[in-house]
Amino acid sequence: MIIFFATLMTLILASIFTFQSKKISLVNQLNLFLLSSMLLINSMTILSLNMHLIEYTHQKEGFFAFILYRDGVFPLLFLIFLNAYKQIKKNKVKTLLVLGMLASFFVIEFTAIRAKLLVYIHWHLIFSVLLYLSFFVILVYVLKFLEHKESEEEL
Repeated sequence: MIIFFATLMTLILASIFTFQSKKISLVNQLNLFLLSSMLLINSMTILSLNMHLIEYTHQKEGFFAFILYRDGVFPLLFLIFLNAYKQIKKNKVKTLLVLGMLASFFVIEFTAIRAKLLVYIHWHLIFSVLLYLSFFVILVYVLKFLEHKESEEEL
């Protein structure tokens, strides 16, 4: 059942992303998707295998759902919120957007904990929210760098 919900969430987010208006070029979106995937995979590996702060489920279905969340849902959420962030001009609205993004990550990770996909050993949900905020800031600055490089190439 958990695989169904993870797949459904991935498909819904992919549909939202597909129909969302975008100001970010396709190449930059692919770069950001891959970078966010790498950040998430590496951070989860470090937190689980190296530091033993988080433990994954040992059930096949649960682990597959976790992989869908880590490699599909979270990177798509980052892209959806980055596209929206790029279109907004006012700082107050951008702040609300980032808070909404953090709340959505909080809800998804809380659901993963309740479904026993993740078990926190010496970790807290607030740490995860701060980690996602730092990833978002990294992605915003990488996007600015990529757009700067694109504008230099056009000259």
